[in-house]
Amino acid sequence: MAKKFVIILLVFAFLAGLALFTKAEPKDTSSKIKVVSTTAMIAELVSQIAQEKVQSEFLIKGDIDPHSYELVKGDQAKLKSAAVIFYQGLGLEHGASLVSYLKAESKALAIGEVVRQKHPELLIYHDGYLDPHIWLDLNLWEKLVLPITEKLVEISPENKEFFEKNALELTQNMQRLDVSIQSLLQDIPENKRYLVTAHSAFSYFTRRYISHEGSWQNRCIAPEGLAPEAQISLYDIEKVVAFIGAHGVQVIFSESNVSKDAMHKILDVCKKTGLQVKLASAPLFGDALFNEKGYLDMMWHNATLLHQAWHEESIPTQD
Repeated sequence: MAKKFVIILLVFAFLAGLALFTKAEPKDTSSKIKVVSTTAMIAELVSQIAQEKVQSEFLIKGDIDPHSYELVKGDQAKLKSAAVIFYQGLGLEHGASLVSYLKAESKALAIGEVVRQKHPELLIYHDGYLDPHIWLDLNLWEKLVLPITEKLVEISPENKEFFEKNALELTQNMQRLDVSIQSLLQDIPENKRYLVTAHSAFSYFTRRYISHEGSWQNRCIAPEGLAPEAQISLYDIEKVVAFIGAHGVQVIFSESNVSKDAMHKILDVCKKTGLQVKLASAPLFGDALFNEKGYLDMMWHNATLLHQAWHEESIPTQD
């Protein structure tokens, strides 16, 4: 009886040990490449090209300002474990801790520099400072698909055909949307296509989709510079109000990740000077993705919001 009891105990111990071993056995993730991007826009390109072949993460989430982002707890662990780090460059990520880490890390690739090297004439400068917001021009952002694909192929050559097939499909989708946005916004009468936004993020968008070639500089303005600032001068406000009055602007646009304070100040001054101006029904998305949706959705949202606001006789309002 005692022997039988011992055997039963041994069987239970074996089964328990087997269950514990099975439960503790980690999932095999060795086939996935870990890629970390600084922004959601870059991560979107990576995910579209590599899909299930990679474990894709990004640092700057939600409506956080990418210009001044500093490393937070857990970021360095993510970056160290990545096979490759993609970042914008062109002066976008200028938070001291982040930019110093990226410049010192050999596996970090500034994909925006591809445009600077191959197409320097396409870049825009404001008062001597390079405008990094190239993702707001599909034609420019498409040029980053190739260097991302080449880097992924370098790391995982066995997936070369898969990456290149997806990259081609992504490029074609971007080209189709580029044409659609141009067509949509050129449908608006030229005298209505003047863009007032919260900060100077939409120059590339204006040049590509709103203006005729050579006149885009006179079609967009913002009270804040390339990176949103805490304080805005009275001169900045007055300059925007003068622009509104000169071009008969009836609607101005806030941005999802920028305070509306400056826009409300502009509205107050406009009201005092007799200008009839309202705030659009929803914000534009410049430095952040559209409600966690993809990059292409963000671009189409911006285009359709502008089209609606400029097209309607009754301007939609926003609290």
